Amino acid sequence: MTTNNTLEDIIPVQESASKCKFGMFQDQDLPHAVLLQDWDGTLMPCQLLGALITPLACPLCFQSTLQLRMCTAQNLGFVRKVKVLCSSFELDIVSTSTSPLLADRGYDLNRRAVAASLVTGLGPEGLSKFCEVMNLPTLHHKTTASHVGFICTQLLIFKERVMEKASEKVQEAYEVPEGIVDIDVSYDGSRQTQDHASMSGLECVIEQRTGLVVNYHTMS
Repeated sequence: MTTNNTLEDIIPVQESASKCKFGMFQDQDLPHAVLLQDWDGTLMPCQLLGALITPLACPLCFQSTLQLRMCTAQNLGFVRKVKVLCSSFELDIVSTSTSPLLADRGYDLNRRAVAASLVTGLGPEGLSKFCEVMNLPTLHHKTTASHVGFICTQLLIFKERVMEKASEKVQEAYEVPEGIVDIDVSYDGSRQTQDHASMSGLECVIEQRTGLVVNYHTMS
């Protein structure tokens, strides 16, 4: 007689604390839902993209006369205006840009690049060096500053929502609908360098029952 028991049936697997805590915030919008659109992008040489279009038949003359043109007159950062034209009639068949336009009129690709430079610690200078190596256009410093400001503003709003949600979950854990309640907490922190000699760091107050951060302070 055989059974179809899984490993979880034989050895119960306890859900990780991090997964449990993330589950408390399933109804919250993640930062990327506000900052970025769902978009699958890739790096492709312009010559390769043009080679894919050239053999196709033009819908006007029905000949292989299509050409790819990129507008470089405007400084749009990583974004380029692209159009496909018929070389026989010198007419534009279709035109578009290489990145979606966001609601605040910024380009998604540029915002992703700035966000990546902030997350990885490269910063604007590191991003410029990356562009030099990859032979990519660089972002204007005003464009970079605009995206940084927008990202920081949205993250602050998201942080406030998360802290409010954490407070609600702690109150539910102590079965107190509202008002002030005594809770059990622990304290943890980290500095940039060892031996706590650095002036830069992060300090957190963690509630014991839920494991959620209920207060924090950054030092720089």
